Amino acid sequence: MPVTYAEVCATTQNKDLTPYQSEYEGYMGNYGNTLDRWYRRAAVVLWPRQRSFTARAEAGSQGALRELQGHLDAGDLDRARTLARSLAPVWKHHGSGEAIAAFFAAALPVAVGVRDADTATMLLAPFGVETLGERHARGLAAAAARYGRTWAREAVSSWFVTVGAYSGADRAA
Repeated sequence: MPVTYAEVCATTQNKDLTPYQSEYEGYMGNYGNTLDRWYRRAAVVLWPRQRSFTARAEAGSQGALRELQGHLDAGDLDRARTLARSLAPVWKHHGSGEAIAAFFAAALPVAVGVRDADTATMLLAPFGVETLGERHARGLAAAAARYGRTWAREAVSSWFVTVGAYSGADRAA
């Protein structure tokens, strides 16, 4: 995760560090001397406890879906909804195609389980139509049954918008 300069509390400049290993290679005829140095750096990352789920979700969205599904399985619908809604600012485009299909398959039951159309839309919006496969039919049918045909039509239509290098014409097939 990127860290802005304003978020850094303490740092040591490279020139002030001592390398733990150095390698020197002298003049070799066709190129000059080479000196390589290796340093060890570490970071301590802190965040408020109430933002713990969102911070972890930003670092790994699949873990967030597993945690949400765990809350749903335990019958803690309010907690699952609250946590799912907290994802909105960080829940961005996850990609599309076969590589992300399992992620989409995990997002579908969570979207159905939160029982909130707006949250379900937010959870499913980042995926592209190229992700959709036969194995997703049952989950999409459950979502359509829960939220209605209008919701399903709008959700599927959103997967055809231009994302990156893809345009609607590229997705026609």
